[in-house]
Amino acid sequence: MKYIYPLIVAVAALTLSGCAQKEVRIILLPEDGGKVGKIELTDKSGKSYTVDKAWEQVELSKDGKAKSEITSEQAVMAQFGQTLSALPIPPATFMIFFKSDSAEILGASLKELEGMLGQIKERKPNQIICAGHSDSLGEKSYNKSLSLKRAEAVQKYLIKHGIDKNIIEISYYGDANPLVKTAPGASNAKNRRVEIIAR
Repeated sequence: MKYIYPLIVAVAALTLSGCAQKEVRIILLPEDGGKVGKIELTDKSGKSYTVDKAWEQVELSKDGKAKSEITSEQAVMAQFGQTLSALPIPPATFMIFFKSDSAEILGASLKELEGMLGQIKERKPNQIICAGHSDSLGEKSYNKSLSLKRAEAVQKYLIKHGIDKNIIEISYYGDANPLVKTAPGASNAKNRRVEIIAR
């Protein structure tokens, strides 16, 4: 099941602003894969709370006092399941890697791309972004051009395999947004990539 936290953050903002005129409940839901974020808040008395465990909740009473406890997935779904199921599916991100100084997709990434294609089609996205990147080996202008060619290579592949060209957007950054920070002029396989974001 997919959980999205903005709803929880919105409730937290209401609490922090001091505008709440009734009891407010904040529940921290885990992301896919079990990763848990963190919410920090302070009640009316000045006591601070950090919510950083899956299914942890803080209830703020009308008088501004808060209490914290751990609930369960079953309890949350019983009360809020219908609301959570109506939330949009979060974007999916896929990584495709390239040979050095090339817009040719690596063999291993090509096989992964074949598998990703089914996932992308299953999601029925309204928008797909192909964001091209390079490592910092070479001139910045050349790297920018190379990152564009990589994004275009992935776009071409997606269109060839049935994705509507009208929903695909291209962006390219050269070596400006490395996945792994390196010294200038360094080659790094993880930075030679295209990120596909399907939403």
